[in-house]
Amino acid sequence: MNSEIKNDQYIDDMFHKLYELEKVPQASLLTEDEKYAVKQFEDSIKQHPDGRYSCALPRVKSPPPIGELKQVAIFRFFQNEKKMKKNWCILDLFNDELNSYTHLGHSAMVPVAEWENKSF
Repeated sequence: MNSEIKNDQYIDDMFHKLYELEKVPQASLLTEDEKYAVKQFEDSIKQHPDGRYSCALPRVKSPPPIGELKQVAIFRFFQNEKKMKKNWCILDLFNDELNSYTHLGHSAMVPVAEWENKSF
């Protein structure tokens, strides 16, 4: 009888150890920015009468400074432009893609007067 109690106790201890190993942590694994993005999503998600959903794009609380990234982006833009001028097939594919965005309503032409003296 005494060995049965010890055996039951051993099984019970092993079960609790297994339970502790398999237990899902309660702490959130999201960063502060990710929590902020989830909150923005929850606050802005809505269903339209046609059944489609929409939400606002997530924004970070304080975006990192652009710094050298602008210069890198400009350099890359001119590199791509040069590459497309050398290979007309790539340029045609690129223009077709841009035109399809406009045709589908995902983009629109912006008059020069609206972007002329702006800094991005």
